[in-house]
Amino acid sequence: SQNKPLSIFVSDIYNLTKIAKVKERYIDLINHFSPGPITYILPLKNNNILPNEFFKDSIGIRIPEHPIAISILNKLKVPIVATSTNISGKESVCKANDIPQSIKQHLSVVIEDDELVSGIESTIIDLTEDKIKVLREGAISLQTVNNAFSN
Repeated sequence: SQNKPLSIFVSDIYNLTKIAKVKERYIDLINHFSPGPITYILPLKNNNILPNEFFKDSIGIRIPEHPIAISILNKLKVPIVATSTNISGKESVCKANDIPQSIKQHLSVVIEDDELVSGIESTIIDLTEDKIKVLREGAISLQTVNNAFSN
């Protein structure tokens, strides 16, 4: 759906903080889970890095742990859009072989390396407010997030 927000991948927390405002109290949490399968919803900074027509007040950012993704990010030195590889409302795709042909036909490249992916969606947590909200429980459980934050 074109109404769904886009998220981005960045290579490290330094690049994350160039794009998003991070409350001091959430830095340790982000460091703890990054790189990894967790997407952080954060307030967007006013910057010239991302186009305003796609990104408004907040943004989903993930620091992936896959070596190919990190290599691409390090070479490009800019964030890349990271979207789901499924039709909105349809079952999630977590393996290269499960990408529907209707999507695959529009892709220039598919890296078929399923060994380093969990097959489970990323967890999405909203860090825009004073209280953490888990918007989608995925590879990292709600209990794991809560335990890490309470320490």
